[in-house]
Amino acid sequence: MIYADFNYYQNSYFGTEITEERTFNGLALKASAFLDAITYNRIDKTQPIDDAVKNAACAVTEVRKTYDDGKGGIASESVGKASVSYANADGKTLEQESYNAAYPFLIGTGLLYQGV
Repeated sequence: MIYADFNYYQNSYFGTEITEERTFNGLALKASAFLDAITYNRIDKTQPIDDAVKNAACAVTEVRKTYDDGKGGIASESVGKASVSYANADGKTLEQESYNAAYPFLIGTGLLYQGV
């Protein structure tokens, strides 16, 4: 499930990094899966999605776009079972940058809580 659509990205998040809806949708799907992972699938998909989650999805989508555009280079690569890790100039991985982008939007929601 994509948590934020292209219309929300442009008109509520005021994003400008991604100009094509098709590109946005592909990246937003991956960003939404990332949010599911870091929130331990606590986002309630049966209710309207909160703006904090939508904003986090947009922020992570922009990070993914930056990496797709080649600003996050390959940090390591394995040949057996093909594994590739990406990092930016600071050495931060795509996952670290994505978490850093989502964190300000999700910190007050309880979705990042790791306890029981």
